[in-house]
Amino acid sequence: MKKRSLFLSAVAAFGFTSATIAQQWSTKAPMPTSRVGIGAAVVNNIIYVIGGGTGINNVVGTVEAYDPATNTWTTKAPMPTPRVDLGIATVNGKIYAIGGFNTNVLNTVEEYNPVTDTWTTKANMPTTRSQLSVTVLNGRIYAIGGWPNNITNVEEYNPTTDTWVVKPPIAQGRVNTNGSTTCNGEVYFMGGKNNLGVQNTNEAFNNTTNTWTPKSNLPDVRWSGSAITLNNKIHYLGGTNSTTYTPNASTHYIYDPSTDTWTSGLSMLGNRSSHAAVALGNEIYVIGGYNSLGNFSNLNEVYNSCPNNLGLSPSTNNVNTGGTANFTATPTNLNYTWQSDFGQGFQTLINYGNYSGVTTNILTISNLQVSNHNQPLRVIFNTGSCIDTSIIAYINISDTCINTVLDTTYISVTDTLIINTTLGLNPPNNSNTISVFPNPTNDHITIDYGNYTLMNGYQLLIENSVGQQMFQTTITQQSDYLSLASWTGNGLYFVQIIDPNGNTIDIRKIILQ
Repeated sequence: MKKRSLFLSAVAAFGFTSATIAQQWSTKAPMPTSRVGIGAAVVNNIIYVIGGGTGINNVVGTVEAYDPATNTWTTKAPMPTPRVDLGIATVNGKIYAIGGFNTNVLNTVEEYNPVTDTWTTKANMPTTRSQLSVTVLNGRIYAIGGWPNNITNVEEYNPTTDTWVVKPPIAQGRVNTNGSTTCNGEVYFMGGKNNLGVQNTNEAFNNTTNTWTPKSNLPDVRWSGSAITLNNKIHYLGGTNSTTYTPNASTHYIYDPSTDTWTSGLSMLGNRSSHAAVALGNEIYVIGGYNSLGNFSNLNEVYNSCPNNLGLSPSTNNVNTGGTANFTATPTNLNYTWQSDFGQGFQTLINYGNYSGVTTNILTISNLQVSNHNQPLRVIFNTGSCIDTSIIAYINISDTCINTVLDTTYISVTDTLIINTTLGLNPPNNSNTISVFPNPTNDHITIDYGNYTLMNGYQLLIENSVGQQMFQTTITQQSDYLSLASWTGNGLYFVQIIDPNGNTIDIRKIILQ
C-alpha cells in the first residue's frame, strides 16, 4: 500500500503542567475559640464544632461553624447546656449533643438544626456519663462507654421516635471521647482509659447479630484521640498514652477492617489530644484539643487521602490507520488531566480536533494516522491537595509505512502528515515538507510551503483556540510571512491543511507567547 507524505514542522503545544505528590497535611484558618473536650459534625459541607472547655473549670456551649470552601468561621447559636467531653452525632441533617460534664456529669440530649440555627431538648440518655463516644449506624446513634466508673454501657438512640434502648455492653469499660466510628456496616470502639491504665483495645459491634467482637488492637495504647472513617478505612489520630492529657501525640494509625490490620499514616502537623475530627469528601479535618504543652488549642488542620492503585490502560493501544484509541484511568471518581509529549516534554491536551475526554477518566483519540505512532500519553490524577502521575502509555499504529517500507521514504512519524493516494498527488513526487517557524513565537511566523507546485488546490488555515479564523490561503506560492500584531493575543493557534475536496487532513499547533 502506497502512502503519500507531507511533513509539517509546527510544534504541537498544549500548555505544560507539572505533576508532584502534594503534602497530605496542611493548616487551615484556626478555630476562633481555643477549646478542648469538643465534639464536631458535618452538615451540608459545613463543619460545626460544639462545646468544650476554654480554660480550667470554664465549660462552654460555644458553637462555631467552618466552611472549607471559603476557609472561614462563623459563630452560631450556643448549646443551651454548656458542657465538655460530650458526644456529637449527625442524623438527617440534625446534630445531637449527648452527655458530657459541666459542674456535674450529664445525660442531657439536645438537638441542633443548622438551617434555623436553633436548639431543641430531647429525651435524656438512660445513663448519666461524660467522656463517652458516639457514632451513627443506620440512622441510630450509639453511646458507648464513659465516666464515671469506666462503664461498659452501650445505648442506642432513635431520633425519629426520640427513644433509647439498651444494647449489649462492650467487653472492657473505658473512657474515650471521640474514640468510636462506623465502617462497613459495623460500629468500632478503640483505645481508651480505665482503672488498669491506657488501653489499645479495639471492638466491633454488628447490629445484625447484636454482638461485639474483638478486633486487632491499636498499634499503641491511646486514649483521648479521634477515630474517623474515610474511604472504608478507620483513621485513629493523636491522643495520649499517659493517664493524664500529656504528653500528646501526632501519631496517625490506619485500620483496614477488610484485613483486620493496622498501618502507620502520615503524622499530624500538631501533637494533640481531646480534639475533634470529621471526614468531609476525601479529607479529614482535625480541630482543637490539648497541644504538645497541654495548652488549649485552636489548630485546624486537614488531611487529604491520596488514592492508591492508580491505573492507566492499556499500556499500549494497537490501532489501524484511521482508527480510534481509548485510554482509561482508574479509579473513576477523581479529577483528570491528560497529557502527551510531542517533542517538547509532556503538555496538557485540550478537547480539540481528534482529542476528546481530556478531563475525564477516558481519553479518546480518533482518526489516528502514522504521525501518532509511538505517541506517549499519561494522566495526572488530582484529588485536591494530592496530585499523582500515571505510567506512560503509547499508541501503536499498524501501517505499511511503519511495518514494511515499500516505496515511501521513512520520516519521523511524530511530525508526519499523511495524504491519501486518492487526493491526486502524482508519483514519484509524492511527498512535500511545509515548515512553520519560529515556534514558539511572539511577533511573526514564516510559512515555507516547500515544493508548493505539488499542492495545487490545497489550503492552509490558522484558527485561534475558540475557532476564530486568523489566516487562510490557497497554497500557490513559496512562502508567507505573517505579522501577528492583529491576532487575539498569547496562546494556542491551530494550523490546518485542507485538501482540494475540503477535507482537513491534519492539524498542528503553534504557540504565541
